[in-house]
Amino acid sequence: MTICPMIRDFYDETGVPILYMDCMMQVRKNQDLLKDFMVDFHSITVGAYKIMNRLEDVPLVTGYDHKEPQSCAQFNDLFGLGYQSAAVGYCFGENGDHMATPDIPDEKTRQEMADAGAATIEKMVQRMDMPHVVEQLRKLEEYGLENEKKYPWMMSAWNRNH
Repeated sequence: MTICPMIRDFYDETGVPILYMDCMMQVRKNQDLLKDFMVDFHSITVGAYKIMNRLEDVPLVTGYDHKEPQSCAQFNDLFGLGYQSAAVGYCFGENGDHMATPDIPDEKTRQEMADAGAATIEKMVQRMDMPHVVEQLRKLEEYGLENEKKYPWMMSAWNRNH
């Protein structure tokens, strides 16, 4: 979302294609792995902490899960044109507009969420075929270098030569 301009700036500066892989794109591509979107999304979030060996950083909490629409829901037609805050500049009007925090009352619940989420992440990563992704990035760099020869006024070509 908000990293996209940085990705483009990095390419223009260096000519090196770097890749930002958005979690939500992978979730959409792998909807068959999800039974209940929000429950599974929260499990994926907690599972990521498990994968990073930081599960204890996920707090045990209750009473913060909410189901009310966001205060900015009247603008969902605009947000649907891109990722919500990347589609149009604005800020949330209420603390609860940010992603709801699920109830995680004890370590057992946290561990169950983490196990389920980590398993989903592992399946998504397998489906991404990372050796293919890396090979495509290598080929994309070659493609970019050829374009720099054809179009020396491109930002990446200019920056490489000045």
